[in-house]
Amino acid sequence: MAAAALLWLALLALAAAPLGAQGRMPGSGPLERHNNPLIDEAGRGGHHKHNARNAECVFGKQTRELGSTWFADLGPPFGVMYCIRCECIPIQKKRRIVARVQCRNIKHECPEPTCDEPVLLPNRCCKTCPGDSDAHSPDVVQDVAPTVSAEEEDKNWKHFAALLSGRTSRLLAHAVQGAGAQGLVAPPRNAGNHVATARFTFHRKSLYYSVLTPRRPRAIQFVDREGSILEEQAIPAAGSAYQNATGKVCGVWRRLSRDYRRLLREERLLVTLLWDNEDSVTGSVQRARSLGSELLSALLLPHGHPHGHGEQNPLAGAGGTAVVSISSSGPAPSVHIALLFNGIFSPQDVLDVPVSVRLETADGSRQVLEETLRVAKPAAELNEAAVTAAVSASDLRLLTRGKLILTVASASPRRSRELALSGGVQPRAVCEVFQAPLSVMEAAADQLEDGGASNSSGQGMNAVGTAEAGSAHVDRPAGQAWLYVDRHGALVYSVQLSQIPGETTLLTLVSGRGRRSVELEDLTPSLHASNAGWANGSVSRISPRELEQLYAGELAVNVATGSAASLVRGRLVARPVAEARDSPQPILLTPKQGPTGSNVKIPVRGVAANLTGMVWFAIDPECNLNYDVSLSPGAPTGTPTAPLHLALEQVPFLAPGAPVSRRVLDEFTTPQHEGGGIQLSHAELSRLDAGVSYVDVVLPDGSAELRGELRQVKVPAFCLPHYSDNDVPASQPSDSEPETPHCFHETRFYEDGAQWTSAHDPCTMCSCHRTRVQCDAVVCPPLSCATSAIAMWLIRNVNNRLD
Repeated sequence: MAAAALLWLALLALAAAPLGAQGRMPGSGPLERHNNPLIDEAGRGGHHKHNARNAECVFGKQTRELGSTWFADLGPPFGVMYCIRCECIPIQKKRRIVARVQCRNIKHECPEPTCDEPVLLPNRCCKTCPGDSDAHSPDVVQDVAPTVSAEEEDKNWKHFAALLSGRTSRLLAHAVQGAGAQGLVAPPRNAGNHVATARFTFHRKSLYYSVLTPRRPRAIQFVDREGSILEEQAIPAAGSAYQNATGKVCGVWRRLSRDYRRLLREERLLVTLLWDNEDSVTGSVQRARSLGSELLSALLLPHGHPHGHGEQNPLAGAGGTAVVSISSSGPAPSVHIALLFNGIFSPQDVLDVPVSVRLETADGSRQVLEETLRVAKPAAELNEAAVTAAVSASDLRLLTRGKLILTVASASPRRSRELALSGGVQPRAVCEVFQAPLSVMEAAADQLEDGGASNSSGQGMNAVGTAEAGSAHVDRPAGQAWLYVDRHGALVYSVQLSQIPGETTLLTLVSGRGRRSVELEDLTPSLHASNAGWANGSVSRISPRELEQLYAGELAVNVATGSAASLVRGRLVARPVAEARDSPQPILLTPKQGPTGSNVKIPVRGVAANLTGMVWFAIDPECNLNYDVSLSPGAPTGTPTAPLHLALEQVPFLAPGAPVSRRVLDEFTTPQHEGGGIQLSHAELSRLDAGVSYVDVVLPDGSAELRGELRQVKVPAFCLPHYSDNDVPASQPSDSEPETPHCFHETRFYEDGAQWTSAHDPCTMCSCHRTRVQCDAVVCPPLSCATSAIAMWLIRNVNNRLD
């Protein structure tokens, strides 16, 4: 009640405060600037400690995007106040766009009724008359509907790219100058002659980014054409294991507002990288059709002038990138190269300038491709070109294994010497991991698809029998696999297996299904402890065809035994790497077979018995929990009224009967779900770091759960509590289920009110009362029988209990 009253007072204050002159939507008007808008003054001489908050509003427990409107919901007993209209507005704060909630009383803005006896309808603030239009009534929220649906957005404008160099940074200086800045706006400083290329994938209101650059930056910014910083994220100096192995910078910008999505769709969004010495480069985020088929990439750097800067170096600020696609099928393999570049033209090169494109080995002993293109109208900031050529199969293998160098050079006769950009062709510049839960159901579906109408081999029926038999056993086979391509083109894989029966286990990477399945790589030599073990290794020589199949989602991991050609199986699916999926490894989810801490296993039956899942968990620098859940095919989907639940279950430490703390993290309806930004208490973070936590996925009907043990989640040291001798640990979090009082005695927990005989002394009885253990000796009545018999009985009883 007190909290609601305080919120009500705050709303009144907000309603009385007018919107200041700082409120501005991106791209709505001129912005005066006298200096470079990209240098972060607060970050000079050091790193960002935390990422800036997203430009979004938080009202109560709900998050609102920029431009959205709603009526204030104060909760019980007040409810929704339909005369208090709130809006999430952008505010210019220095060079950044931040979000603010503005609420106002609209009761005095109601239009005059057109009748003598107007009525107040439910969920309305203004009285209306029959036949009145609601078009101009302030108590009707009229959010502008998006022009295209979310599905169309993902399909039509999912992939974007950017080239960042000293010359592309002039785009921002020109845009700020054109926006009305007073005086000459100089391009950002780039003394180190940095060059970078980036790839962007838009998915479910999130923009995933991947950056290739020789030197790791300290921060990334997303900027509009007027120089306002829309989003800013710090980049850790030490990258993750994945980023270090691939040489990429990975991240994600979550929950883009409608206005920012419009900037992205209209190609009016810029991206900036910053380094410690105040160097920065900027590029425009552009749509490119060729990105959908990209298999390889190249970052093109100035050739022959790596360190020069200024007028003495004609290639200062120059750079380029290449999007490379291949086709290994058909009678003649081919390669397609789409280029973005600048810096190889002079002011005299105005029209129809020739450009040479070469693909050759590093020592120049073998030339794969040499074409001369013509650029109709060269630009100083950015030029586009493309070339397609037939190549041999051996040349295609050299290309996919990173053995070739791509060079783009000016062939203008006006040049006294060649100005060129060059770089090695490497795996595509996208942060992604290929993952698959390995399940019995997927193996059965694979065999049944092959069986079809003709099932002479009986493999389809055997697969079904294997799946049904799995539901009758307590321990069922399961597994998970994830792979990625490192900077050298090697396929790095990790496979975890659980409860695989049989003495002989064959682990393979396959393509196709059923009898059309083809074994591509044998991963068995790297498998240790086949019953419940790991396989870690790499495949250094992946063929062009295998690379195409990997990116097309046509590869799978198969586990076979002496009695089953396919016991568990999973198809590899590409997922962008960021936040949770940037952690060292996922957690395997298998059916929960009993209460936490209990040694009794209960067989799981039905569909849940053959399900498998994998979940990525990570704690970010803000000490918030991020996660990504993937369930095997055949998992039931939820509905808004009966969703799947993701729960975190924790115990003080692993012991029989330990008290359980359970908290529901999220609800979802699809087999693949990701989320984040969940705040955990210090106690929850401590237990997560200690490895005494579990993650559960509860099926919609609540009949079964998938469980994984959280032993590998790393919590940053600054997120953990620091208790002194006088500190008292915090109580149970308010949003989790309360713990019932338990007592710990002789290696196990007992519930409040329980009584038991001591495990080491049969003549001692103990009881639990409000977390305290009290033990008393048993008072025996006097006996008339021989004491020796009693002694022998006591000895046997004690020995039996000790055994």
